[in-house]
Amino acid sequence: MVKILDVVERLMRMDRLIKDGRTGSAKNMANELGISRSHLFNHFDEFKDLGIEISYNRDSGSYEYSGEMELEIQNPFRVIKSEKQLIDINGGGFLQESKFSGLLVINFDSILAYSLI
Repeated sequence: MVKILDVVERLMRMDRLIKDGRTGSAKNMANELGISRSHLFNHFDEFKDLGIEISYNRDSGSYEYSGEMELEIQNPFRVIKSEKQLIDINGGGFLQESKFSGLLVINFDSILAYSLI
């Protein structure tokens, strides 16, 4: 089973390689990300479904965002370290009275966000 943190980390590395113009060929990029070449192209297809176009630039020897949109991942995970932080975030509610032992809050809505360039 693929862990969500692994996927997010891979997408963040992929985005950084593209923005830095350091992807190289599809084979090189897939190796850098630890996935197969076909898995890389599956990611490209998923991005295309979101309206994010990625194409290969022969002059630079790297993949690049080629449409009006690009991928942006904004820190989708946060570890809540104290009960006070939890109360501040959730406004208290039923969690105020429970014993705090740590909680990982995941906002899945922001894992794949995209914006105009």
